[in-house]
Parts: sequence; structure tokens; C-alpha cells
Amino acid sequence: MKKLILSMISILMFFPLLAEAGCVFSSDAKETMTRLEAGDYCSFLTEDGHDNWRLPTTSELSGLNKSSGNYWSSDREKIEKKYVNDEEKAWFYDFSAGKKESSFVSAHLRVVCVRNASAQAQTVVVSPVVPRRKADPNDKKACDSARKERTTEAWNNYLDKFPHGKCAKEARETVEASEAFRKAEAARMAEKAQRQSCDAAPGKFPCIDPDTGFMWSKAAVRKMTCKQAKNYCSELSEGGYSDWRLPSLDKLMTLAGVDSGRFGDTYWFWTSTSGIDEEGHYFCGVNFADGHVGYFYGDSGCIHLKYVRCVR
Repeated sequence: MKKLILSMISILMFFPLLAEAGCVFSSDAKETMTRLEAGDYCSFLTEDGHDNWRLPTTSELSGLNKSSGNYWSSDREKIEKKYVNDEEKAWFYDFSAGKKESSFVSAHLRVVCVRNASAQAQTVVVSPVVPRRKADPNDKKACDSARKERTTEAWNNYLDKFPHGKCAKEARETVEASEAFRKAEAARMAEKAQRQSCDAAPGKFPCIDPDTGFMWSKAAVRKMTCKQAKNYCSELSEGGYSDWRLPSLDKLMTLAGVDSGRFGDTYWFWTSTSGIDEEGHYFCGVNFADGHVGYFYGDSGCIHLKYVRCVR
């Protein structure tokens, strides 16, 4: 009995125990790894006679006494992607900052595993451990090959052979993201085909500039102040579109030519670009007769009357 107690004490001294969470942590992995590799590492870890290790949550990690290091977590809150073909992100715990952060799943971060320290689990410490079923080496080889190829076809082939394999989740997510991207791209190309090209039909608006991809409205029939120009574009409904806006200086300058604008414009046009310098608050306009950029200061500058062409 005394030997058993001493054994239990030595184990708890080696593995940090979170009393409030009832968790025991493993020693740190020797190498950094990706999020998927981290999950596999903990899943297949056998340490101190235990094989029930898992990747900890950020809440569990926060109880560890570490001053630095970024450690992968198992948190599953969804991280929205900005674009459909963006790489997936996952949560980790930053001990330097003392909070959880997100990173691309391909990043190599540190790893520590956790297991429940319940009475039942503690009993297992001194009990024989039944060996786990080893991973299929062909599964790992196929997964590594698909990750290297990084194509939808490769992941589909993997799923055909290993529908419940170690990389099945990654494969399905990659295939689904790729299919969503293809659909979005097809819709974008279909919309683009319906748009009027400024080169194919000069003088007809709205039309799309094939060099920049910007769609331009016809010029307003009257001059207006810079504030009126902004409202005019935000309220414009033309060609079946209502998301028009006053172009910034850099966008409007894509229409500038030697003697006139792309559409034969030779007058001053407002832009949405404004700012503050040593002379005060200014608003920018472009004279397409010579490509000159003008800076108009203060409220008196904004009330100058100029033409408007909107963009989307």
C-alpha cells in the first residue's frame, strides 16, 4: 500500500494536475506540429501507462503554469473565413499574452496533451493497459500523399479508400471548400459574361472595364458638390445594380488618359478621397482634360461643382 501511495505521488509530481478541472497533463511534445498532427499525436499517445490522452481546451490550458509558448487546443468554435478558399484556422492558447488566439491549421505550434484524472482514471495508473489498435500504415501514407498533392481529386481518392480514416475530416472539408469555390467562381464568371464590356460597346453604360474589373455608371447629367456626389452614388440604381459608390482617387485615375478620360471625359470629376494636411481638410477631384489631381480645402472646397461617375 505504501509503495502504491508513493507511486501515485511521484506521478502527480511529474504530471501537472488541475484540481478544479480534474485533468492531468502529459509532458510537452518534443517537436512543434500542425493542428491536425497535434490531434493525431494526442490521440495515439501512450505515456505513463495511459492511452486516453487528448488535445486540451484553451480553458484547460489556461490553468497550466507556463510563462510563454503557443499551444494548440481542441476548441471547436467556428472561425469564419473571409474568402471561401482561405485556409482553415483553429484556436491555440498564447501563454505570453494569457489568452486564446487563432492561427492557420498549417502553422507549427507546441503541443501538450491532457487526460481526465477521475477516480476511475487514477485507478488505471496501476492497472494493465490494453494496447490500442495501431493506425493503418496505408491510411497514413495515403493521407500524406493527399496533403502533398493538395488537390480535390487526391482527397476524393483518399475518401474512397478510407471514408473513416485519420484524415477523413480534413478531406471532406477540403473537398467541400473546393466545390463551394468552384460554384462561387462559376457564378462570378456568369455574372461577368452578362456585364457590358466598355471596349465591346463603347458609350453604353453601365459597363465593365476589362483592364480593372470595375463597373462604371454613365456620368451624372449635372454638376454637384462633393457631398451631393457621395449621396448621388449611394442612391443610384442603374443597370439593375444599387450598390454604386463614389470612386476613390486611385480607382478614378484608372480612367485617366493623355488628353481625356477613358470615356472621353474632359471635365472635373469628384472622388471620395479626402484627408487632412498642414493646410487643413481637403477633398480630391480629377480633371480629365489633363489628368490633373486637385485638392479642394475646407467647406468652401467641397461646394465646388463637378461631375460624377459612380463605380461598383
